[in-house]
Amino acid sequence: MCKTWGMAKFLTHESIANQFFMPGVSVAAASHSAWQDVLVLSEDSLQLMTKRMSHNYSTLNVKMRKPWSSKELEPLARSCITWQLVEKAFREKYPKAFCDAEMPNMLKSFMYRHCDAELLALLDSTVPPVQLEKIGPFQYAINKFQKQAPQFIGQSLPY
Repeated sequence: MCKTWGMAKFLTHESIANQFFMPGVSVAAASHSAWQDVLVLSEDSLQLMTKRMSHNYSTLNVKMRKPWSSKELEPLARSCITWQLVEKAFREKYPKAFCDAEMPNMLKSFMYRHCDAELLALLDSTVPPVQLEKIGPFQYAINKFQKQAPQFIGQSLPY
C-alpha cells in the first residue's frame, strides 16, 4: 500500500504512534466495557483492516483521498474485529457448504462499508456473544437458510 501511494498519502504517523497496528492492543471504547476482552487486535484482524483500508482508499476518487488517521482507524478496527466475531458465530451455527456459498457476497458487502453502522451499533446495544440477526447481510443469509433448510438436512454442522 505504502509502496503504491507513498506513506504520507496513505497513513499518518499519528496512527502508527497510537499503536493501531500492534497485535494485542484493545480498541474498545469506554462504552464497550462488556467487549473489552474481545476487541483486541490480532494478526487476522490487522490483515482484514489493512485490506479494507487499501480497498477503501483505492476506490475513492484521487482528489478525495486523504491519509488514514487515528480518528478513522479506531472505528474501522472495531468494525473489523466485530465482523470476524460475527463471521465466526455464523460459521459455527450453519453448515459449511452454506457458509462457503454465502460468505463471499457478505464479505464484499463488508468491504464496501455496507454494514459498518450495524457492526458498531451491535457493540453499543448488546453484550457478548454476538447476535447475527442484528447485522443486515447475516440476517438476509439466515432468512435464506430457513427457506433452503431442507436442502442442508443431513449435512453435518461445524460443531
